[in-house]
Amino acid sequence: MSHKEIIKNWADDLSKKLGRPAAEIKEKGLSAYDFSPSMRVEITFMDKSFCNFKFAFCVINEEKRLVAIFTEHCGYHVYSTYGAIVREISEEIFIDEDYEE
Repeated sequence: MSHKEIIKNWADDLSKKLGRPAAEIKEKGLSAYDFSPSMRVEITFMDKSFCNFKFAFCVINEEKRLVAIFTEHCGYHVYSTYGAIVREISEEIFIDEDYEE
């Protein structure tokens, strides 16, 4: 499924998430301003395999048992939520300037 198709299919859910009209999202798509370096999405599937996406957010359709993940750099993806754990995580990271690894 292409990015444009995913945007079209999920525009109503994206509208609720992003606070923008669905018609605008369908027409213009997403922009870099929709993504945050502090946001990421993790999915753990029932077989314990997992995916981790940075600069990402997700939208879940419980009725269809699907999650759409939107990433700034790695595309848009749709997965089944059947038996899965989906985490949308916001991290605020502070690193002291004197920190050395």
